[in-house]
Amino acid sequence: MNPPAKRPKVLRQSQLVASDHTTAPTTDAAEAEESDILWGHRSFFALDRYQEVDVQQYLPDGWDTTSAGAPGTSKRALEPVSSDQGDGDLYGGEEATTEAQVWLAQAMPELYPSIPSKEGQSFSLSLSNPFAANGSNRHPRLKGTAFLPEDGAVNGYIKFRLRMSDVEDHRSPVLGKGKGITFLGNSQLRHRTQLSPQHMQQNSGAPPNDIQYLPPNFGRRLKLDDTDNKLLKFYLVAYCQGRTLLTKTNFWMSSIAAMAVEEECVKHALLALAGAYVLDYLPSPQLLARTNNHYQQAVGLINEALRTTGMRATERGDSIVSALSLLIVDDCINWELRGEGPALPNWYLGGQLAKSLLDESDPGYRYWKRVNVQCSDARLANANFGAFACIVAQPVTALDMNGPDQTFDWLLAGSHRDSQKIHGSTGLCPKLLHTFAQVTHLTIRMARNPESVVIPHGAKKIQERLDSIHQWSELSQGYLSKDTLLESCQLDANGKVTSAAMVTDLTGEIWIATVRMYLHCRFYRRPRDHALVQQNLQTFLECLTRMPYSGPLFTSQAPFCCIFLMALVSYREEDRKIIRDWFETIVSNVGCRSSVPPVWVAVKHMWTWMDMAFADGYFEEASLIGERNPWWEVMIAHLVETEGYISLI
Repeated sequence: MNPPAKRPKVLRQSQLVASDHTTAPTTDAAEAEESDILWGHRSFFALDRYQEVDVQQYLPDGWDTTSAGAPGTSKRALEPVSSDQGDGDLYGGEEATTEAQVWLAQAMPELYPSIPSKEGQSFSLSLSNPFAANGSNRHPRLKGTAFLPEDGAVNGYIKFRLRMSDVEDHRSPVLGKGKGITFLGNSQLRHRTQLSPQHMQQNSGAPPNDIQYLPPNFGRRLKLDDTDNKLLKFYLVAYCQGRTLLTKTNFWMSSIAAMAVEEECVKHALLALAGAYVLDYLPSPQLLARTNNHYQQAVGLINEALRTTGMRATERGDSIVSALSLLIVDDCINWELRGEGPALPNWYLGGQLAKSLLDESDPGYRYWKRVNVQCSDARLANANFGAFACIVAQPVTALDMNGPDQTFDWLLAGSHRDSQKIHGSTGLCPKLLHTFAQVTHLTIRMARNPESVVIPHGAKKIQERLDSIHQWSELSQGYLSKDTLLESCQLDANGKVTSAAMVTDLTGEIWIATVRMYLHCRFYRRPRDHALVQQNLQTFLECLTRMPYSGPLFTSQAPFCCIFLMALVSYREEDRKIIRDWFETIVSNVGCRSSVPPVWVAVKHMWTWMDMAFADGYFEEASLIGERNPWWEVMIAHLVETEGYISLI
């Protein structure tokens, strides 16, 4: 790789410091070191330095390339023309670029995308499978019937109906025909919850009545016995229909279920997860042994695949990541089976392993070179969920000051428009998820170099991106502003929206508000009572109160991570009441296991502790970022010490 273009001299304070006086000038040596960190190949921004090459082939469509070259060769060389292919005009319309802006382009080239080279890539790939630790005895004992819904309908994170006459602890030891569970799907559950006729209309945005993408005879090639067939059906109907309102990107069904036909590790992981759920309703020693066996088989096959380098580097690696995704969910929902102590949980380590596999198999193409994108739907789905599992853990874990950069550049595969499409596995678009990770990354950089004049400009760029990002989905083209979205909500008698499209749009807006809040609190170190923090909290609350907390429009697409993070910055009783209502509804009424109960315990503890530990009401806006109180880090240290590592997946 060629050396970077010569850097400009140190700029005046007035040129570099943001309006809130968050930075200070540094020496040439410090600036050069920070720039090298941000420049480096496989850095967080993972983009090559500009070289004297034909940049026409690298720049997005619509960019002015008549004078493009290395940064600094022309003040307008890198100025984008208005286009839907890029992140917008960094320089503010037709104004000439400043020396500081050219420097920013050098120090943070992610703002001006290029294609990363596949040559010379290095990977920090751990071949250790964290799920092997409990692979021999995943469920040590029966837990009894954990959930007994009053009318038999389970209509939350999973969706099915239980025939109450068969729910007894001494019932038949296996899932025989006619025993225990009736797989009714969403249409029958809608009937039970007595939704109005408008919910059933094809164009209302309500979730579809039928299972998508799978033929009627799906599963015959799996050669399953009656009990495993029941578990498969539970997965397809109860589990998959509770994942998301966006059926086209419901990869649990469209990708993972299809993989189970060909890939044994996916099949066994799928059946192990289904068995973990069903044991709550139909506990039996035989089903317990069967579920443990499927889990053990999945772990063993993953171990074998990890030892095969060719398996990891080819498309078959998608099956390993998919199997890991299933086991990650299994660990999240079976939170009571985790060991005591400070050890990192399996869901966290499993997410890191999935990320390493995605790094190794990264095709290296991004949205600004769309002709070269070669990604399957399974790859894109694995990328979204794999990144999600890692990124939502970052706000509730300590900053990794000494570890490698947590890059997720493969999230940006596809066209620029694709990168802003909400994915069903996460509830937000890949671009916003990537931006979420960038906040943590910049916070680590700032903690390492509190006097940096480069990093705050990257944070300012993130702010601008959050103000302009336009998420959309298969159900809706989205809204240009929060106010327009809220004005468009048609509410029922309970004040809730009545379509999957509106739930999806509200969820997307909640994610934007949460990432904004996270930037203000963790990077800028603004306190929870700061006006900008509270402004985003109110946006979050306005959206959340319009969304149903149970029923056919409630799925795991709900912004669970956002609800916890926003709970941490809520201190008024009226705000906490809204969050309390959400948690108590999920814990008491949803009727299935999830990772919500231990998180609700953590929320209540943190509210009490934070009210005593932090003094609200004083903040010096003119102070340097490095001189401000890193209260988020103090809070997370206490959270991990007292409540352990919480899962927000």
